[in-house]
Amino acid sequence: MERIKTWIIRILLAIVAILAFLLRGRKPRWVEEKEKAIQDREQAIKKAREREKEVEKRLEELKVINDKEIEEIKNMPGREDFTSASDAADYINSILDRRRR
Repeated sequence: MERIKTWIIRILLAIVAILAFLLRGRKPRWVEEKEKAIQDREQAIKKAREREKEVEKRLEELKVINDKEIEEIKNMPGREDFTSASDAADYINSILDRRRR
């Protein structure tokens, strides 16, 4: 009987040792899920930064185009500059009146 107990204990210890060996290097599932979520978030941030650079480049291009258009309008012949705020208001009102008709 003593011999059977010894063998059972040895078998149980062997099973525990095998399980410990197999699970020793493995991370818990929740840790793996969190790491994957962090990696996904980092990739999304990286893509957003790339898009941000593209948008900034496009913004600079549009600023240059807008500045050129403003210069062209300033240099139009027969165009008078606004000398007061009331002149600007009258001009805007005339544009709005034309749009309402």
